Amino acid sequence: MFLVRSAFWLTGAFLLMAPSAGMDLGQSARATGADLTRQGTSAVIGQIEAQDCASLECSIGRQLVIGALTTPVAPQPALAEPPSPALAFPPPRPAWAY
Repeated sequence: MFLVRSAFWLTGAFLLMAPSAGMDLGQSARATGADLTRQGTSAVIGQIEAQDCASLECSIGRQLVIGALTTPVAPQPALAEPPSPALAFPPPRPAWAY
């Protein structure tokens, strides 16, 4: 009975954790993250626009926040050359040490 239960739970765990065939998990995660970010930004902007502003400071602050949320973030440029290591590498092992 122990083997049957173990086989059942291992099969169930494999089916839950195994990626489906032909699916790129990295691309799917990036797309989901971008979609969630877009939905969160639109929700925040909707809540900010729903507030009534009577003063000039409130309306300017609201427009600044909305402008900051809708402006796309520029990606960081890649480094042309990776930085050199700060520490020296150890010497190779002598042949007699193998």
